Amino acid sequence: MRIYSMAAGRLLVGLALAAALVTGCKTDDQAAAVQTLPTNSAPKSTTNEDLALAHPWHRQRVQNIRSEKIDQTIENLANFDDNHFAGTSSTGDLQGEMNRIVKLSRVRRLFKIGQEEPQAVTAALRRALLDSLSEWPDAYEQRVQLWKASYQGFTSSKPRKYDKVRTKAMVATYLLAELHDFDSLPLLVHSYKVQEKWIAEHKYYPAIQYSVHPAMTLYAMHRLISEFPQDRLTEQALALREVHLEWARANLPPATVIIRRTWHSDSRDRTKPETLLPGEPVIREQGKIKLVVYPHMFSDGQEFNPGLVDKVDARTQAWFDQIERLVLAAFPDSNIPQ
Repeated sequence: MRIYSMAAGRLLVGLALAAALVTGCKTDDQAAAVQTLPTNSAPKSTTNEDLALAHPWHRQRVQNIRSEKIDQTIENLANFDDNHFAGTSSTGDLQGEMNRIVKLSRVRRLFKIGQEEPQAVTAALRRALLDSLSEWPDAYEQRVQLWKASYQGFTSSKPRKYDKVRTKAMVATYLLAELHDFDSLPLLVHSYKVQEKWIAEHKYYPAIQYSVHPAMTLYAMHRLISEFPQDRLTEQALALREVHLEWARANLPPATVIIRRTWHSDSRDRTKPETLLPGEPVIREQGKIKLVVYPHMFSDGQEFNPGLVDKVDARTQAWFDQIERLVLAAFPDSNIPQ
């Protein structure tokens, strides 16, 4: 059961712990540091024997995800078997959302498959992002009406449309960038415009007024532009890319590299030995996956446009303007909605 209430943070934690005790669940580990324990053998996948030693809730989650096709995994991103233990209730801030996304086992599975079969995953992610943009107005309105009817808080035994659309849109944005789907740049430009339009026209309370934090989309596009194959760009696009990269070197910190377990690894695995309970074994041969977490502020410490105001700050607007010019030059026939 999940609690939604702006004034019930402590209650949320208490109930989550109670639910964990009742169902035999426990929270997921925090993201591992980049430095890992030494090992004498290469990482390998979890064996059936390893998985049999894992906690029942983890075994069930692995079984659930293993049976899903790619589209099903994307549709189930907000399911409580995974999402509920990836973090606490979110206020929509970029740092919190990034930390939640990289903890999701389904994200790690999609990323792993996408590295091996990129087209199979990126095509599904593009559809998911487009669907989320069209589904967002109805999902938002449902959430607002629910708050009006239950202003003291409400419970849910499964993710609502609002949660599903937001999680799907954020994960699609993140993975399209991390799987180097360069052709998704026009779609991401469109998505950014949609988010900023909603921020300008809707109040933050009682529901977050965007499905993807605008700065997440901006940084995802920055990641794609940084890796964009130069032989695919015209002279004009190359010049615009250099303008952006020069601006980024002065204004944007790099993404933080983290190492996490693969989606089906034994949940007892730890990277930091100080997190172990007395007598708990260290499984050093678990499969690992390298992900990145986007920063939430400029190099000088100023927060990225928080998305809670109806006017974009000048630096964020300049960031988007130069990206849009580059994307229009690189994809002149993209028909980006205005």
